[in-house]
Amino acid sequence: MTRRNCIGIAACIAVFFAAFIAVSPSFCAEPAKAEPAYTKFFKSDLPIEISGDNVNYDKATDTYRAEGSVVIEQEGIRLTADKVNVDMKNGLASASGHVKIVYKDESFVEAESLDIVMKDETAVFVSARVYYKEDNIYISADELKKTGPESYSAKGASFTTCDCAEGETPPWSFYTTGASVTVGRTFKARGAFFRIKSVPVFYLPYVSIPVNRERQSGLLAPRFSYSKLGGAGVDNSLFWNISDSRDATFYLDIDSKRGLGTGLEYRYFNTANSFGNMRYYNYRESDIERIHKYRADQLNYLHPLSADNDRQRFYFDHTLYGANGLSFKAKLDIVSDDEYFLDFGRNFNEKSLESVESVISVTKAWDRSALVIQGRRFDNLYVQNDSGVASKFPEAMFTMQPHRVWFTPFFMSMDAQAARFDRRAGVEGVRGDVRPEFTLPVYAGPIEFTPFYAPRYTAYKSESAAAGSNTDERLIYETGAKLESTLYRTFELGEGRFRRLGHMMRPSIKYSYIPDEPQGDLPYFDAVDRVEARSLVTYAFRTILSARLSDKGPRLDVVDFEVRQSYDIREAQGLNNSIEERPFSDVLGRLHLRPERWATMFFETEIDAYTKRADIFKSSASFAPYEGYSLSLNYIFERGVARYGAASALFKLYGNLSAGFTERYSFKGDVSLGRDYIVEYKHKCWSAAFVYEERPEEDSVMLTFSLGGIGEILTAGMGLGSK
Repeated sequence: MTRRNCIGIAACIAVFFAAFIAVSPSFCAEPAKAEPAYTKFFKSDLPIEISGDNVNYDKATDTYRAEGSVVIEQEGIRLTADKVNVDMKNGLASASGHVKIVYKDESFVEAESLDIVMKDETAVFVSARVYYKEDNIYISADELKKTGPESYSAKGASFTTCDCAEGETPPWSFYTTGASVTVGRTFKARGAFFRIKSVPVFYLPYVSIPVNRERQSGLLAPRFSYSKLGGAGVDNSLFWNISDSRDATFYLDIDSKRGLGTGLEYRYFNTANSFGNMRYYNYRESDIERIHKYRADQLNYLHPLSADNDRQRFYFDHTLYGANGLSFKAKLDIVSDDEYFLDFGRNFNEKSLESVESVISVTKAWDRSALVIQGRRFDNLYVQNDSGVASKFPEAMFTMQPHRVWFTPFFMSMDAQAARFDRRAGVEGVRGDVRPEFTLPVYAGPIEFTPFYAPRYTAYKSESAAAGSNTDERLIYETGAKLESTLYRTFELGEGRFRRLGHMMRPSIKYSYIPDEPQGDLPYFDAVDRVEARSLVTYAFRTILSARLSDKGPRLDVVDFEVRQSYDIREAQGLNNSIEERPFSDVLGRLHLRPERWATMFFETEIDAYTKRADIFKSSASFAPYEGYSLSLNYIFERGVARYGAASALFKLYGNLSAGFTERYSFKGDVSLGRDYIVEYKHKCWSAAFVYEERPEEDSVMLTFSLGGIGEILTAGMGLGSK
């Protein structure tokens, strides 16, 4: 028979085909199911095709032979070899010469030869090379033997995730004289060597590597460190894959000179409408006074000395979206002391936290209104005694967007709240506050004139050790009018970088009046309790220039500029009893720039109308023109309070080598709050990063080495001594 000539005896081919499927690694197997992997491939009712230069059948020995570019195919699988023999009488099959099994996802097995015992469903691959496409995993072995439906043993085996041509040495690999492979699960070996190219670098008594992307339970790579403050340290973690939607990580951190840390992190994703995470960490200091002395020169970064030897943090975040606009959110963040984040903050943002807040809320939303019931707790990390800070629990807030009042031309909106205020020292109590607002918009072309009237009623029931229980109320109102106009024009530019430009201008002027009502006898919980008299004119101007890069492309607000200022008539008339009359408020200006999708800039300032100086100036900019290149700049200035800057940059030096820089700087104290330098090399299948950290108390260095498909395998840090 000639090439591409199908054998007519389909039963024989089916037996052989079922045999080699059963004994070849099943890349599409789902290990969570007990059904043997090969049953997911072979289908007896589907046609099987075999071809070759010569295909023969020996009736006397009941043997089939195919030679010369042999191809055996069924849906999703293709076997090629120089020669294939099937001994039906003894239940043996073999393939030799450039044997290759290719699956529909492009995974494959290559071998010099393949021998199958059909009855036992066992097989031996000689000089085998296995490739898992989904995870880019290569397993090579001098001999690969099937020992179970989805298990194999390997002699002279190596494991890597690096692409390289057959016969080439990968950049890294794990090599062992003996290993076991469970299809879709793990590669396990005792007495393995980690090799760079062909050079053994580390000896590992035992190694277990996942052979799929599914999360698997196990120990994560430890992190080693050394510093003057903590001594020799090792951070250990254990990952537990509870289910497809839940997992947990356990932590054990040991510092020889400082103490012991233990923690738990639990994550869950029930549905797209119900998810969250929980973290708890406890650190037992051996001597907290030593830590305080260590950073005494930095005045403990202005944080109170509130920590003792037992330090803890509990964090919980949960979101639940229900039906009919109902939702529940909980965010609890409770720390044992005001210094916690200085020592255990995970990043710059956490280490710089000024306060933490815990909120539990239930929200019901309608088309034009919403009701929120919540409890709130606030912790200022720069104040040791928070006894005077009131917690709101519970608090109910109702908001209603403007809507027409029946058939009249009037519109109505509303803000209302009720809250219970608790504090360890001072006045406690309950407050209810309702503020409806009525408007009558009048239009004349592009001009809109809107008078408004907003009565406000506030009721109190307060308690204090000094005054006992009291009830109070307040009735006040605000009235005024707003005149504004929105002008818009589109410019068609045709060919060029911008196809279309849109220009919007919105000038406005608003007058607001609140009568002078005595409120000094009312309890004070927050700013709601003191509504100052007002006769105020506010004028503003906003302009936006937007552009489209193509007819169907996204719109970019290239320029968004706003300026506003107020004039206080009461101040000008001397009714506010100010030492110095200054009726003009600061000029507030905001500018957003986005000339490209990859470039954004923001500026905000408040300029004193009398001194012509900026009392507040904030700016930020970020640029990421190409992959691997980015720059971020931040600057904050508040006169007499803070002057702070931050910058970070990432750029490629050459090829896969990149460098980065991060800086936080206090211009007020003329001191760096932290500076990091990073150099990183990224290969397709491995990466290495070197970080130099400068801190006011101690500099340190850290080295991280990661393998593609595995993650971090080595993280080591060392302190360079106190300054």
